[in-house]
Amino acid sequence: MVSCSISFPIQDRKSARKPSIWTRRNRWDKNPTEARQNYQKKPETEDRSENIAIHPYWWSSRIHRSLRFQESDEGVRTFKQRCERRSVVAAKRSGDAGVDWSVEKDGDRRRNWKKLRDLSMKSDNRICADCSGSDPKWVSANIGVFLCLKCSDIHRSLGANTSKVLSLTLDEWSESDMESVLEVGGNSYANSIYEAFLPRDYLKPKPDASNEDRTKFIRSKYVLQEFLTPSLRIVSSKSSFQSVDSSKSSSSFGSKNSNKNVEAGEFIGNLKVTVVRGTNLAIRDMLTSDPYVILMLGQQKAQTTVKNSDLNPVWNEELKFSIPQHFGTLKLQVYDHDYISADDIMGEAEIDLQAMITAALAYGHVDVQGKMQVGKWLKMNDNALIEDSFVNVVDGKIKQEVHLKLQNVECGEMELQLEWLSMDK
Repeated sequence: MVSCSISFPIQDRKSARKPSIWTRRNRWDKNPTEARQNYQKKPETEDRSENIAIHPYWWSSRIHRSLRFQESDEGVRTFKQRCERRSVVAAKRSGDAGVDWSVEKDGDRRRNWKKLRDLSMKSDNRICADCSGSDPKWVSANIGVFLCLKCSDIHRSLGANTSKVLSLTLDEWSESDMESVLEVGGNSYANSIYEAFLPRDYLKPKPDASNEDRTKFIRSKYVLQEFLTPSLRIVSSKSSFQSVDSSKSSSSFGSKNSNKNVEAGEFIGNLKVTVVRGTNLAIRDMLTSDPYVILMLGQQKAQTTVKNSDLNPVWNEELKFSIPQHFGTLKLQVYDHDYISADDIMGEAEIDLQAMITAALAYGHVDVQGKMQVGKWLKMNDNALIEDSFVNVVDGKIKQEVHLKLQNVECGEMELQLEWLSMDK
């Protein structure tokens, strides 16, 4: 059998059965007449897609229009709407439909929103920190607890300085508020501080408790801090817990011996600093240096031994400081020892003790076995940290490892270990 093809003249195109693409003239070439004249009808049993294949401009124009639409403002909005709808559907399937986590966030803000969402889904944060009511939708940003609606009203009445209440669904969160909640870690960590000495026979309010019972408990817990011993009474400033003892700190300390001429009652504890090692220290002699380290806290000062001709010295020396009620930063300086001229500076850094002392005041009298993270000093552009520094309870001891990049020098790093000691040690 001989196959043949039939060409329809232009004047008979109305009576002929036309492919569907003929009905969309705007998808044809700029010269549709020429395109139709070149078209040849094929048997009905053949695939219709072959008819379209002979007009490549139709496909290319579709692709170009699609790309132009995606690049346009309308296309971007449509794409974001599809992503948001998918996020909402996923949230409903995961049981998180009550919180709108589909809002686009940039950079760290987006990551913090995700962390906050994950934190809100933990079992201990799915109930109110004060009355154990289910599905809390409010948060005290500076205390770091998740609250039900009734308890959040009482927290709000305490004032923002005591408890800054924000909604998970209605309010706009700042970066610092999100970081505060994430740093505390949620209900279990906050309650381990604020309810550390809650009497066993004390009845916490229940979800159906009266407003008076809620108010009494919340004020006792956060304002009067009745469930903390006097030495552990603290107030929350963002995510940091600061001592509120009314005692005044001493204005003078011994210049060499950190414990001389100071009454013990003016301190809240002791800090043991282990100078572990230095790495890639700067050269201050011909080919090497003779480094040593000086640590200063207020007017307290302590010094390590000199390591001769060593740019990567290992000290492992312990220096001890007494921590006053109102403490500042721990200053570190590295020097090159010279016998003839003055010692040359090899870099310096400052250590923020807030995270360590906060954790010590909160957990120093609590028996915690094993290892648990209780604080963190974050690496930022304005500090000397190489990486985030974590405060951990290790077998009942409060410890912190610090890795520093020396400042105001061409190179050099330092590694230290901090450990909190009570006044009787």
